[in-house]
Amino acid sequence: RPVIVTHEDFRFLVAGQMHQVKMEGDILLEPMRRDSGPAIAAAAAFVQQQKPGARVLVLASDHLIGDVAGFHRAVHLAAQAASEGRHAQDMPDFWQ
Repeated sequence: RPVIVTHEDFRFLVAGQMHQVKMEGDILLEPMRRDSGPAIAAAAAFVQQQKPGARVLVLASDHLIGDVAGFHRAVHLAAQAASEGRHAQDMPDFWQ
């Protein structure tokens, strides 16, 4: 289930876009812009509270994924590596 962190000024825009693509998810609101680090930390804490032990995939909203099938393969490999307790250096390189 996606968790989207956005500034409160964009909550209705995000909710409308989610509705357009028939996507359910959670929207966390930032009271003020604090860049990616705090937003990622808040989302990760929220996910762990909702589903302890869940894995989190962090994606920037301003990126275009050209090779969707390749992206899906890379995410699957990363999830598998994470579930096996492997470290970041063992994760697939998304940028190849």
